[in-house]
Amino acid sequence: MIPAGTYRGIDADVATVGVKNILVASSQLDDDLVSQIARVMFENKDALVAAHPEARHLEKPTVFEGTPAPYHAGAIAYYRK
Repeated sequence: MIPAGTYRGIDADVATVGVKNILVASSQLDDDLVSQIARVMFENKDALVAAHPEARHLEKPTVFEGTPAPYHAGAIAYYRK
């Protein structure tokens, strides 16, 4: 939702499309490497937020279905720890 008053001439809230960010990795990447990449991202979330405020939404998934692509086995291994 874009709040009313965000832009000149827009006096009511406006619904908009939300797009999730995903990090794509080849299934050929080593599972441990992908697990370590996920770990580093979450351990350094503050630095990511400082680089781009939208990183504040970075959260470990609890469900691994309904995504545009399957999760890498290494990422699932990290998230399930």
